[in-house]
Amino acid sequence: MKTNNHFRNIIATLVIAALILTGSAPYFAFAEEDGGQPKQEVVPSATYDDSKVPALSGGSIVLMNGGNGDIIYERNAHQLREPASVTKILNALVVVETLDMDEVVKVPSKVETRGTIIDLEPGEKMTVRELMYGMMLESGNDAAEVLGLQAGGTLKEFSKMMNARAKECGAEDTNFKNPNGLNERANALNYTTAYDLAHITREAMKHEEFREVVGTVKHTIPKTNKSKPRKLKNSNACLWNTTSVVSIDDKNIPLKYTGCTGVKTGYTSSAGNCFVGAAKRGDLELIAVILHAPDALSKFGDAIKLWDYGFEHYDNYIAKKSGKVLTRQKVKRGALAKVEVGLTEDLDITINKGYDAAQNITTEMELKEEEPVAPIKKGQVMGTMKAYNEAGELVGIGNICALHKVEKGGPLSYIGIADEYAWIVYLALAAVLAIIVIIAILRRSRRKKKGKPAAKKKAKPAAKKKAKPKAQAAPAEPAEPFAPAEPAKPFAPAEPVGSRRPIAPPLSEVMRQETAKAAEPVRPAEPVRPAGTVRPVDPNSARQRPALTRSEKRAARKRRAKRRQERKRNN
Repeated sequence: MKTNNHFRNIIATLVIAALILTGSAPYFAFAEEDGGQPKQEVVPSATYDDSKVPALSGGSIVLMNGGNGDIIYERNAHQLREPASVTKILNALVVVETLDMDEVVKVPSKVETRGTIIDLEPGEKMTVRELMYGMMLESGNDAAEVLGLQAGGTLKEFSKMMNARAKECGAEDTNFKNPNGLNERANALNYTTAYDLAHITREAMKHEEFREVVGTVKHTIPKTNKSKPRKLKNSNACLWNTTSVVSIDDKNIPLKYTGCTGVKTGYTSSAGNCFVGAAKRGDLELIAVILHAPDALSKFGDAIKLWDYGFEHYDNYIAKKSGKVLTRQKVKRGALAKVEVGLTEDLDITINKGYDAAQNITTEMELKEEEPVAPIKKGQVMGTMKAYNEAGELVGIGNICALHKVEKGGPLSYIGIADEYAWIVYLALAAVLAIIVIIAILRRSRRKKKGKPAAKKKAKPAAKKKAKPKAQAAPAEPAEPFAPAEPAKPFAPAEPVGSRRPIAPPLSEVMRQETAKAAEPVRPAEPVRPAGTVRPVDPNSARQRPALTRSEKRAARKRRAKRRQERKRNN
């Protein structure tokens, strides 16, 4: 049975392979990983009519929407061409992303002296920013070489960096072997296409420092340790030239173009006249690339014609703005519980002039994962934002990225508690632990108290009473007649040392005597005698208690106190 299943699997594999080779494979053979659904392609959001484009003189031409990279018009866009000094756009892009603009650079002993230069001297010190102005405005080949050496270490290494960055921009047919675009012979070193240059320029224009340099008309490089101040003027005549004109539709139009934002010109005998220019009106920025034009005025004239055509027939609709937080996505095992995600670039849609995009274009956000796992880098792609037209067709797509980084979390993050909330747990645990310790200490102290016998309190020595002043004797009263008192007993001497102390009667005997005494009949109270009368002597009463002296009374009190103490000790 197992053998039959094995042969069956082999036969099925061979059949599918044969269908693929013959081009008859079913749709599921090319299914994507995302649930087997075929990948949806972006369709043009506008209709392009090349018949409305005016006559142009350049050999290779591209007109691009700088917002989303849509090609509005192209002619020989993928034909290999020499870029001449337009190469410096890619040079500047790598420098802006690699070096600090305020970094001071020392000019090496040997620098480029061919073509257009700004006369850099060996050992001269200048900032990266000033070298950028010299390279992009005056098209200094020596400045381009110094920047390449500073960024790459060697010109060969810098060329590798330029080519790698070009690939990231989508330039597949570009190869540069020096930083300034000089060629000793045609197509021997540097070559590219109008399509590739448009994408490279679009990427470079995302950097404000690049925009600032290429949009400057005039600039003065301050004096250095080897040179006086240098005055520069941009070679891009569309930024400033109001005297030179080109003929468009039998009209003389000045070269200065309203809304021009840059970027670079170039020329060699083999490359011809080259120009990459950008102009912006409203939300639409157009990038025009003209390679191998017959003369300088023609390259500027072609750019002006392309810009006029683009602004007249097309517009740019921002479906979603960049920089805004679209959502806060949960993160697994992260220092933060959530990461803010949004677009790093505007989601631009090229539309025909007059099209009501606000009513007809809708957007939808799709995230790759519900809960991505930390660490997460800033700019990491977290999903896509898609734009659809009224027919439900995909007309635009942009990457949703993390707007900040999220580090890997601590131990509690593995149970779903991010580090930003972990302190609450730690604080609660510390409080519980403190309570447990306090309770343990209290219980231990109680056990110690119960285990130890109660310490006997030492009798405090009786405080000496201050002698009271003797009261004055009262005046003698007449003696009352009464029976003669018995003579006082003589003072008993103190017991000799070693004699036995008399033992108090047991408590039962004392209680018996007190009970018997309580049972005796109560004698009636003696009537009150008037003052001055003599108390009569009762012949039937016991003998009268003899009167005691003060010292005898004191001795009697001491004896009674002593007996009380002895009874307490015995008990």
